Amino acid sequence: MGIEEMFAGMDTAQGSNSGVFFTGGNYKVELTEIEYRPNGYKGKSVFFRFKVLESNNDEHKPGATRVWICKLGKKPDEDKRTMADIKNLVFALTGTTLKEVGSPEQNPKAHQQATSFFLAACDKSYADKNNIPQDALIGQECNLECQGVQTKPKPGSTEPGTFTRHIWTPAEAA
Repeated sequence: MGIEEMFAGMDTAQGSNSGVFFTGGNYKVELTEIEYRPNGYKGKSVFFRFKVLESNNDEHKPGATRVWICKLGKKPDEDKRTMADIKNLVFALTGTTLKEVGSPEQNPKAHQQATSFFLAACDKSYADKNNIPQDALIGQECNLECQGVQTKPKPGSTEPGTFTRHIWTPAEAA
């Protein structure tokens, strides 16, 4: 198959302005995949893929697939915040919150368990060695609130930037 046949119809394909990332709104989501990329975009990255189950954002309707990407390998302080965000997602997927669990000093076992679930999802050898199913988090549901946050302008710019804050909470019991 030639390149023209492979991409036949591309010229008339309709795109979406919403992209694959979550934007402001409230969602109920199901985790469908975790992919660790040791050599991802600008360093190490973890891609979390979700199926939108419920949404109050018309750009991200139920059935849509969305991605949350966590980049690591930047600065130690930023990596710690990113790892804490990942752990908050794992807590939500397993039916609890950081507030309920407490700090790592207060409840080291819960924090280690959340970390182990995540490491198992990223690495089959870790999952096998620790007897944790690699797909233990896949298919789990949680709630997500996304808030747009304005940042200071970057050097050389007068326009402020934005990022999306992701707040993960357990899905309500049915």
